[in-house]
Amino acid sequence: MEFNIGTKVQAIDELGRWENGKIIAVDSNSFEVKFDGWGTDYNVFAKAAEVRKPVDIFTSEIGKLAFSHDN
Repeated sequence: MEFNIGTKVQAIDELGRWENGKIIAVDSNSFEVKFDGWGTDYNVFAKAAEVRKPVDIFTSEIGKLAFSHDN
């Protein structure tokens, strides 16, 4: 998937967690991501492997299993 400035993504934060954010800059080796709800001091420069299309836990296959009410 190609990511451009303004694309909503999930990226790995400094603690190794996938967090929601938006790409605010792109260069040949990385993306600058601003995380939702956090100031710019918490922006990260992420490589392609550290950025993904947002995953909605409630509609993903894993989420369907985790939140299933059928036992």
